[in-house]
Amino acid sequence: MDNGLGMRRERRNLVDDLVTGTDDSSALTRARELGYDLGRPHQVVAAQYGSGAADAALGRAVELAADAMQMGSLLSRRAGAVFLVAQPPATTDHRRPWTELYTEVGWNLPALAGGVAIGVGGSFSRPVEAPRSSREALRALTIRRASPTPNGVTTYEDLGIELLLPESAGNAEADAFVRRWIAPVPEYDAEHGTDLLATLSVYLGHDGDLLGAAHELSIHRSTLRYRLQLVRELTGHDIRDPGDWQALRVAVWASQLLAVSRWQEP
Repeated sequence: MDNGLGMRRERRNLVDDLVTGTDDSSALTRARELGYDLGRPHQVVAAQYGSGAADAALGRAVELAADAMQMGSLLSRRAGAVFLVAQPPATTDHRRPWTELYTEVGWNLPALAGGVAIGVGGSFSRPVEAPRSSREALRALTIRRASPTPNGVTTYEDLGIELLLPESAGNAEADAFVRRWIAPVPEYDAEHGTDLLATLSVYLGHDGDLLGAAHELSIHRSTLRYRLQLVRELTGHDIRDPGDWQALRVAVWASQLLAVSRWQEP
């Protein structure tokens, strides 16, 4: 067997064991044999693009980006995503290395540039902690893909109220909350071929800024006002009321996360 191919396979196997669970001693020994130091703090990164396929091209793009940024070269493809066990450079801005990684991936994958979503888990200093970072990376990735701007980077460290949203499509409480607040909206969209739910998501994502939301949606403000009025009529809730606004925002996020969860489940 070619030594280079054998080395890559061993590194993939090590990443698979790290993200699913392995002991410190075994992981550190295997990493040393591969010429890699796992004794320093690392973070798990999960990357995916639109179709959800863990294509070899995306894996290669992430690998090239990580090498260029000297983040390490422990990488694998599993569960519909590309996983990277990365050692970020020291910086006062914890987001900067990951936004730079996203940009670098785009350069290496021009056909899919802008279509890549990246989730970053928290730091771990011991291999036995890697599964926790992996779960956080997947959680951040799922929330990024369900957001009004699905392409880009989300770090687990930056998540706030989103952490209270459903992780599973089987979350009955979240499903009931969504039905209570916005059930008529996706039903109307399905019947009439409209995009009211997406419109509401973008508007709420812009914190009620009509101009910014209209610009992102590429529609006139009067069109946006008409759509929002239709949402009010369908749901019976007023997005101008602070209480309703917050609940609607959570409901939209929850509906999107439930949709992503249903897509990911077998």
